[in-house]
Amino acid sequence: MARQLRELVRDADPASSSPEERAVARLYAAATDRETRDRLGSDPLQDELAAVTATRSIDELLRVLGERRREGVPGLCEVYLLPDATDPTTWSIHLFQGGLTLPVPPLYARLEGEVRSAATVLVAACGLPPDVGQRAIDLELAIAQVSWDRPDGDDDEALTNPMSWDDLRDLAGVDVLPLMRGLGCADPERLPLNVCQPKFWAGVGRLLRERSLEDWQAWAQWRIVDARAPLLSAAIGARHHELHGRALSGQAEQAPPWRRAVEIVQQHLGMPLARLWVERTLDPSARDRTLGLAERVRSSYRLVLQGCSWLSDGARERAVAKVDAVVLNIGWPREWPSLGDLDLPDGDLVGAVRAAARREQDRTWDKATRPVDREEWGPPPTTVNCFYNPMLNQLTVEGASLAAPSAFADPAVLLGRYGSIIGHELGHALDSRGSQRDELGRVRDWWSAGDRAAFEERVARVVTDVDGRHPRGIEDAVVDGRLVGFEVVAELVGYQIAWDTYASMTTADERATPVDGFTGAQRFFLAKAYGRRGIDRPETARARLHGDVHPPFEVFANLARHLDAFHEAFATRPGDGMWLDPEDRVRVY
Repeated sequence: MARQLRELVRDADPASSSPEERAVARLYAAATDRETRDRLGSDPLQDELAAVTATRSIDELLRVLGERRREGVPGLCEVYLLPDATDPTTWSIHLFQGGLTLPVPPLYARLEGEVRSAATVLVAACGLPPDVGQRAIDLELAIAQVSWDRPDGDDDEALTNPMSWDDLRDLAGVDVLPLMRGLGCADPERLPLNVCQPKFWAGVGRLLRERSLEDWQAWAQWRIVDARAPLLSAAIGARHHELHGRALSGQAEQAPPWRRAVEIVQQHLGMPLARLWVERTLDPSARDRTLGLAERVRSSYRLVLQGCSWLSDGARERAVAKVDAVVLNIGWPREWPSLGDLDLPDGDLVGAVRAAARREQDRTWDKATRPVDREEWGPPPTTVNCFYNPMLNQLTVEGASLAAPSAFADPAVLLGRYGSIIGHELGHALDSRGSQRDELGRVRDWWSAGDRAAFEERVARVVTDVDGRHPRGIEDAVVDGRLVGFEVVAELVGYQIAWDTYASMTTADERATPVDGFTGAQRFFLAKAYGRRGIDRPETARARLHGDVHPPFEVFANLARHLDAFHEAFATRPGDGMWLDPEDRVRVY
């Protein structure tokens, strides 16, 4: 994928009649102009730093934080326009906690020293006094202490806290509206508000009132420096990598310059680049084939739910209705978003990134005037991913994750590798988080107490199975079964649905017939295992164990031991590494 995109951006014409191609060409040219970036050093962000220094009150600082967030600098919170939890046909502003350099608060216990060192060096390289870095991290640690350890969690009811802006002002003790107006939302009070982590706002509000304006200015300037450093000179970018690449992820060396330039284009012009890639690379029939596969897997799930004995009659009916209502976004959007009047400056990488971010944020506010579109596309199709969006009851298979044409020649490979991933995402519709929402994405408890108890009993058994496992090569950290529980359940559901689909498409003789030395049943499980191949650097693995709801790859793959079909396919017996006693095997639905 990276090399395909490299060729695409390298050959893009800055004089093309296509606005997408022109924008991609200009941004890539600025990203690869190392001479100009080295000559300018930190000059491109001095106006942003000066805007912070010029503030004379917390209200002014919040406005500047909103302006910086509008142009791509992560700030005090993350602001999303999402379907309203009680009426998902309308939009609502959702405020999530933010303000941290590291992905989750628990990582500061291990990496505080690295963050302090990076902040000190980078702010000095950008012309600020070294103590700015230390003051910034002191405040950042205080922000971490009032933050949720798991920013998103798996409890949508806990994340659903409708408030008025007056309620939020009373909770925080400060007025947050200046931040929203700086972000480009001219009239935030006309939209519903959901405060996802009230505890965070109570704590941050206290810090805004009690800590000095100079401390907050130092923290805001560090946020700007940290966000812009990869766009500046080679020396500044290398020091930024020491924290975010080496310390956090274990990546000893930076990626080559061409790859970093492509990543800049992907990050800031993701959809325009994806449109060029889709139109010039993908076969339109690939979407239709994968859509057919998704519908077949959905049909199997429907049959499974209709026969699920532990669901009450009402919950079973609603579960089937929800799965039937899942919107399937396959491959790429049917209508690409417009770039509007976006005009990127030549030879100014930071300026180009700011303009692109501003255009994208303004596009978000533009859609607030329209009804929610449940087919709206999320990340660009160049992303290697499939995902389920509970707020829209929507499943997306990105263009980069479409089933390979060769897989359709063997149902075992097709269902094992690709069908199980689609099943996994459908499984999220009825996991511990998805089951809190109905077929439209509305937060509503539609299970009886008995349904919930039966489900949680199965979840607990799966969680117990994976809890405490050591990823390969990691002896000082283990899998937290509670953290990864809903992902593990979805993976197991996907495994089981995919197998049911495969079994429905084939006869027992076909499943027993060997090809290249493996029966159909064995090829199904091998294809699944190949699809979950992967390895993390130790630093990345440790970081993921602290905050990623997805378990290590081998945990996903080895859930096969819960399927009777796996044991039959490989004739396992007690004492084998994958053996699991029949009474300990879990079938969720």
